[in-house]
Amino acid sequence: MPPRARKSAKITTPPLPDENVDDALAVINSPEAIAPILDDGAQAIPAALQFTTAAADEDSSEVSDAEVLPFTVDGTVLHAIKPTPEQWGVLMGMISGASTITDRIFGMQQFASHVLDESSYLYVQSRLLDRTDRFGTEVYSNMLTAIIDAFAPKLNREESRRAARASHR
Repeated sequence: MPPRARKSAKITTPPLPDENVDDALAVINSPEAIAPILDDGAQAIPAALQFTTAAADEDSSEVSDAEVLPFTVDGTVLHAIKPTPEQWGVLMGMISGASTITDRIFGMQQFASHVLDESSYLYVQSRLLDRTDRFGTEVYSNMLTAIIDAFAPKLNREESRRAARASHR
């Protein structure tokens, strides 16, 4: 049995289409009439300041075996994935000498979260957060340094000597 309608309830009818529908259809059917992209202040954003990512011809999310670095922590095999040039750039910016110690720690955490595969990252995080675990920041730092060293571009002999001389000054 249907519920009883209240006497005070108003019966409404669906709205009828009006001229706004015609305007919307005109915009849809003529791409040149599409309104410009606006910022929060209703100002048009110039085309030179609108950026899109190009569609890749191939799936770049696939990781080759050569890009995976297996390593162990207390006998557990973990995996790191070679950083992209963009990830290297972000890391260098976050751990530069101009960064605070807090920014450097955050940078290392961000780097680890993107370089370690998901299960490896979760394993390391659980070890770091366990108060009773002896896996601490020293082991964590050594682990990330070894990963960075393994993936860092190799210098030729002259560049290596120059870097060594610069570090001894």
